[in-house]
Amino acid sequence: MSDKELIKRTEEFHGHVGPFIVAGLKMGLLAMEKLDAEKYTGMKVVVETGTTPPISCIVDGIQMSTGCTLGKGNIEVLSNNKYSNYCKDNIFR
Repeated sequence: MSDKELIKRTEEFHGHVGPFIVAGLKMGLLAMEKLDAEKYTGMKVVVETGTTPPISCIVDGIQMSTGCTLGKGNIEVLSNNKYSNYCKDNIFR
């Protein structure tokens, strides 16, 4: 999927595009590359932004770029209000 298509799909999912969405997309894409992970099943993500916008918009960007979702339980959101996340190889492999 092209970057433009990913941003368009993310906008449809989230409702708008802003700097935190783009930051989350880039974080997720970089983690996927560095971990050589498969999308949707290749990693577990912990995000330390909390759930208060606008910083929490990072979470949606990471979900869209990695395929990790709250529903699948392979992304966790901690309420530390930091611009921080870490990704690791999926422990379910």
